[in-house]
Amino acid sequence: MTEPDTRTQATRTFATLDRRAFLRRLGIAGAGAALAPALVRDPAAAQADPTLAPFLHGVASGDPLPDGVVIWTRVTTDQPGPVPVDWLVARDLELTDVVASGTANAGVERDFTVKIDVAGLAPGTWYFYAFEALGTRSLIGRTKTAPSGAVERLRFGVVSCSNYQAGFFNAYAALAERHDLDAVLHLGDYLYEGGASAGARTNFAEDRSHRPENEIVALADYRQRYAQYRLDPDLRRAHQLFPWVTTWDDHESANNSWRDGAGNHTPGAEGDWPVRKGWAQQAYEEWLPIRVDDPARIYRSLRYGELADLIVLDTRLDGRDEQVGSELMVLFEDEVRNPDRQLISPEQREFWHGELSASADRGTRWRIVAQQVMLAPLNVVALPNVEELLGVELPDAPLFLLDGPAAAINPDQWDGYTVERDRFYDHLRAAAIDNVVVLTGDIHTSWASDLTPDPVNPLVAPLGVEFVATSVTSSGFENILGSVEAARVAEPAVQVTNPHIKYVDLTRRGYLLLDVSAERVQGEWYLSEPVQATRGMVPAFAAAWQTVDGSNRLSPGTGPA
Repeated sequence: MTEPDTRTQATRTFATLDRRAFLRRLGIAGAGAALAPALVRDPAAAQADPTLAPFLHGVASGDPLPDGVVIWTRVTTDQPGPVPVDWLVARDLELTDVVASGTANAGVERDFTVKIDVAGLAPGTWYFYAFEALGTRSLIGRTKTAPSGAVERLRFGVVSCSNYQAGFFNAYAALAERHDLDAVLHLGDYLYEGGASAGARTNFAEDRSHRPENEIVALADYRQRYAQYRLDPDLRRAHQLFPWVTTWDDHESANNSWRDGAGNHTPGAEGDWPVRKGWAQQAYEEWLPIRVDDPARIYRSLRYGELADLIVLDTRLDGRDEQVGSELMVLFEDEVRNPDRQLISPEQREFWHGELSASADRGTRWRIVAQQVMLAPLNVVALPNVEELLGVELPDAPLFLLDGPAAAINPDQWDGYTVERDRFYDHLRAAAIDNVVVLTGDIHTSWASDLTPDPVNPLVAPLGVEFVATSVTSSGFENILGSVEAARVAEPAVQVTNPHIKYVDLTRRGYLLLDVSAERVQGEWYLSEPVQATRGMVPAFAAAWQTVDGSNRLSPGTGPA
């Protein structure tokens, strides 16, 4: 393994991985500018950097294995036919020590995206890669294979919910400045399906309204929306520097989607749901550096040596029954405890539980589960009256935060599928599996919770922990409650009635850093303002919580690791 040397090499790369510097060193300064006229045929490329043509969307890598990784790019061209694309992977920044190379075709059938599953690499090693087409070389990307055997430490940047129209992707920019990440994990809502917002045209220093302007429902729509997002320079650079492991949530298809429909899908007017869902899944597979045989089946697992197994789930489209209601609502227990209800398909459940057992049987230290919606229960009975505390009237706020005691849940989360959660807990107990860490996005806020079958009974031991990453840009509870002040008042109230919830921040944007060692897994939240109104807002360390080996519960962290 080359792990000790790659940390130094990684630092050098961060300082020097600039395209213009590379072009000068490679002797092709200015290449690409002559292809700029082709951009006018791509409506999503209105804000593109023409000097990157034809590789306007940069490069990316993902799903690292000990001996391989997926590399990705896209060719923007006005040529109707296939475009030959050369690729290479090297050990050095200068791309002279080549370990793999080849040629692929970029064609209309895959929206001119190219994805190569590179094999034969060494474990735990940094590599550099690039593509060449139409006489021009792409940006040089950097990636890292997963380690094998004994591993001292892992670090992951964890993000979710990146709405282009809600602000700038400063969390991505901050991750790109880190020197210590093994991979970036995106837990879903990589993009949003809604139409253009007038506010997004005027609220920021540049137009961040969606393209196309309509809600995306067809394959061409989804492709164009991905093309727009991938032109963002902060997202492009974060993809360029690290391998990503991704899974979708609902907005990659439609809000509150499930197996056979979505809250934001109108049959007839917006077509048939199976067709729309299939188009959304196809575009996702084309535009993300993900390794799957079937675009509809993205649950999978990745091994990080003896230290951690990463299990990636799809709690959104694969088997999920329809939500029993919409948004936050009052429900009776029997509505969500129907034993026939499921959040995932039986096949995915068998895969997930089997991977947990196999990981424990191998003696792997940690089992990290990357999934979409909040798993820990949220007990909202007897929360205080926020309006009385603030002395203001908050219109359209959730019932449970305004009117005193109520039994309300978000039926889109695991609280709406309690039998599925019980199946998970039962498997952990029956197989005596410990050291389970669940990573979650979706809710646009930051949480750390013990996962316990009975949160109010201190005699019932937790079975694992959950770290919830806030959103990159999407609004939090300040939008629901009407103000940042109201949301901050609610934070301690939530913890009083939910003793298993150890940390909550309901207003700020940013990312989660997951720091993994044999002794403990620590989650660190790096947060900044609720609205990412300008580019360059830097998330700062806000909190840290950890779970110690064998404890299956949270304790205060040790500060930035």
